[in-house]
Amino acid sequence: MNDILLFGAGREGELRSIEEGEDVYKTVSKPQPAEVVGERFSYSAEGFIDYNVLVHHSEKGSFLIGVCGEMPSKDDIDRAIMRYRPKPIR
Repeated sequence: MNDILLFGAGREGELRSIEEGEDVYKTVSKPQPAEVVGERFSYSAEGFIDYNVLVHHSEKGSFLIGVCGEMPSKDDIDRAIMRYRPKPIR
């Protein structure tokens, strides 16, 4: 298993694990508030989202990132690496 940082579809570097050699990471969409009933929120997910798996090279090593939509900036990726501390790939 390798660490992967997810970007896009409401995620800004969220850390997950992925099997080695996978080129797509599939996950349930991030739950969104659906309705308010009294003081309680109801959440629902839209379905599954595919993240394309890429390798990001930085001064700290090479890391897996999953991208859905626009490619995150180098600064966004580096901030997520500092925050979540994924293990570099070998």
